[in-house]
Amino acid sequence: MISGILVATLRGDILLSRYFRNDLTHSMNQLFKIKVILRSDNEDLAPVNQFGPASFMHIKVEDFFVAAMTAENTNSLLVFEFLYKFVDILRSYFGEKLNSKKFQSHFVMIHEILEEIMDFGHPQITDVDTLKLYITQGKINPAKLMKEEKVKKITNTATGMTPWRSPDISYKKNELWIDVIEKINLLISHQGVILKSDVEGEIQLTSNLSGMPHCEFGMNDKLLVEKEKSKGKKATTDSIAFDDFSFHKCVKLSTFKNDRVVSFVPPDGVFTLMSYRATELLSLPYRIVSQVKYTTASHLEYEVTVASEYPTKLFGIKVTIKIPTPPDTAVCKINLKSHRTVGRPSMMLSRGLSCGR
Repeated sequence: MISGILVATLRGDILLSRYFRNDLTHSMNQLFKIKVILRSDNEDLAPVNQFGPASFMHIKVEDFFVAAMTAENTNSLLVFEFLYKFVDILRSYFGEKLNSKKFQSHFVMIHEILEEIMDFGHPQITDVDTLKLYITQGKINPAKLMKEEKVKKITNTATGMTPWRSPDISYKKNELWIDVIEKINLLISHQGVILKSDVEGEIQLTSNLSGMPHCEFGMNDKLLVEKEKSKGKKATTDSIAFDDFSFHKCVKLSTFKNDRVVSFVPPDGVFTLMSYRATELLSLPYRIVSQVKYTTASHLEYEVTVASEYPTKLFGIKVTIKIPTPPDTAVCKINLKSHRTVGRPSMMLSRGLSCGR
């Protein structure tokens, strides 16, 4: 697994070095400094490199490098996931803006965090809320911290089946909100032909539930349709075809694999339950056709036609159309030909960008 973690500045100064196993020595710090940091072409260097007996996997954050070293054939994706998670934990403690000065100011606490999230080279507790139960900033009252109930709560949360949720959460009114947020990426030719399209979506939940609730909801995605076809059932036409998707760690993957049911014990508050991407059977909200004409050497005309594709019972609000213009654009005029548009367009010129609403 991971033999050591190294944090160094862009000049090669070592900010933090922690080795968890005995298969590598501290000389790997200088090896990483010479082979990676001080190289003239380090911008083009691959994130995974092997020098001597060690493999180095590093990421660049602000003005420093965070690197993991290993002497074994380790899953690199797992290592990178840990490195980014380590950075997220530090940002939750010390703010979004991380720099080398914060490593120097909070050296002891960062070492303490690293000791808790890594055990003999194996990642363990990486949940921020759980870490903040016993790794805190500021003054601590030992008498309050060492109460038996407090210690029991921390132990159960850190070692239990659901470290992302405490069992003593209570609300007068139990509520759960589900928001589906989708972003459509679309590439259209000047003739109106769709060249490329995909949807990136997230299912966000806001959980205000008491105790340890167990939630479930079913999904009618493409994998379920194929399973129904194998059983002789007729597939529905409104099925969802996901190209790839990922779940929050609270989701039971075995249940989803067997029954196609998303089963989970939700964290408290707002969280992203699922992220997905789809490229098939997309229903685009608008059809866009554009033409560009140079009438004179200094005059440019855009003709953009936007037609809605959704039913007439639905309507779009806060629709923004951004049209890029040349950097030296001085004057922009917008004319609407459709009398069915509600409201008047607004226009803004900033760095060659013209926006109309």
